[in-house]
Amino acid sequence: MSPNVKVLDFFKEGLENFRLSQDQLEILCEAPRHDAGSPLTQDVICNTTISTNRKTDALERSKPRLPRRIIVMDASFNPPTSAHMQMATSAIRSAGDRRNTRLLLLLAVSNADKAPKPASFEQRLAMMNALAQDVYEEISYDDEAGAAAPESDDNGHRFGIDLALTTLPYFHDKSAALAAVVETAFEPPPTGRAPVEQVFLIGYDTLIRLFNPKYYSRTENGETVNGIREALSPLFGRARARLTLRADADWGGREEQLAYLENVRHGDALEQAGGLKEWASRIDVAETGDAHGLVSSTSAREAAARGDWVRLRELVPPRVAAWVQDERLYQESE
Repeated sequence: MSPNVKVLDFFKEGLENFRLSQDQLEILCEAPRHDAGSPLTQDVICNTTISTNRKTDALERSKPRLPRRIIVMDASFNPPTSAHMQMATSAIRSAGDRRNTRLLLLLAVSNADKAPKPASFEQRLAMMNALAQDVYEEISYDDEAGAAAPESDDNGHRFGIDLALTTLPYFHDKSAALAAVVETAFEPPPTGRAPVEQVFLIGYDTLIRLFNPKYYSRTENGETVNGIREALSPLFGRARARLTLRADADWGGREEQLAYLENVRHGDALEQAGGLKEWASRIDVAETGDAHGLVSSTSAREAAARGDWVRLRELVPPRVAAWVQDERLYQESE
């Protein structure tokens, strides 16, 4: 059996188990580290399964330590791009104590009974696993330069990247579900449990949607009720948002986006939406360069459809590009 088939079979099984469990969120596995010189198509099946749906003594012993911080990248990964990788590595580097930090790559599969297009969910999980290898390699350069602490501390904390699935559409629901899942997915440290801070990586378009009251309205006794405070107060109580600005035709330029954020922080934007001004203190702006600002999954799919592998490698991380080319994903015949 070829390595790629093994990887895809692993993720197909994980998807089916998740569907049958009827859980709302599951941490499927921890992505393993692989040597930089390894073939990009070799068997990179997740080797540390921490799913609460796969309880055996052997797997229970393999649980990572409960981190103090979980960085959450919630995306369609169709495919993961260089912009995704830049957002992830920037957040990891800014986190400080990397040994107490984990990166969670979260894929929403709300329509799991339908065949997703243009790449299946198991293919997206495989590309997320490839992205994890590229992130590991990128931040390993920090270790070589002496910029990072030892891999683990006295309590067994270490940095890792986890792959997760959810059926939930909204951040506040995903955050609550994740807070519950970490209680069983990770091993508490021997010195006692500390609150786990969640950091959601978001773009400007997501910020706009996050504060749009239409997503939180409900009807009670024939009247429309704005439930934004009920939904977002618990979210910002346990989580922060790390905002990456990206100028484009749909969402305006950087200055326009910064002006909106300024109104959120010091104006009346949140109150007008029914929210609380103090939520703004939980939003951090990632100061990043423009190198990946115009990279989109759409442009990557178009390059793959043309068979323009040189262009694809300019748009997505190396192992992701190798997987897409090897599997011939996004071809025009699909």
